[in-house]
Amino acid sequence: QTCFNAPGERFDFARSARFTLLGGVLVAPTLHVWYRSLGQALPGTAARTTLARVALDQLVFTPVFLAVFFPSLGVLEGKSVEQISSKLEEIWMPTIVRNWAWWGPVQLVNFRYMPARYQVLFSNMAGLVWNTYLSYLNSYKGPESVVLHQPDDA
Repeated sequence: QTCFNAPGERFDFARSARFTLLGGVLVAPTLHVWYRSLGQALPGTAARTTLARVALDQLVFTPVFLAVFFPSLGVLEGKSVEQISSKLEEIWMPTIVRNWAWWGPVQLVNFRYMPARYQVLFSNMAGLVWNTYLSYLNSYKGPESVVLHQPDDA
């Protein structure tokens, strides 16, 4: 989080707490059930099976999950329904496209090479990077809020 803060901006403990809470009560349990269901419906690690699992994960699960995740975060932030809806409309599709660029390759490795019992753990590790991005995206206030750090002329 501090990588994206403006100079002098303090670490936002509430923001981190919201992501931790969502990770524990929404993300991890949902992924556990989803991966188990995928494994039962499409057992094995053959190339065709792996591609089918990734396709279902990215084309079915991800759009629905993000449509739940961002509003849940908005509720924890105390936003109004209108604010949540506006933010979701603004970031949902760009997030899905970026999700495919990150999670498509991650899930190929996960579903092809990770034993089922480690798939949620593997996703959680990759999720550290992804959640940092989501946190930044959710708190992003537009290009005018970006501060470019220039070295002092000395």
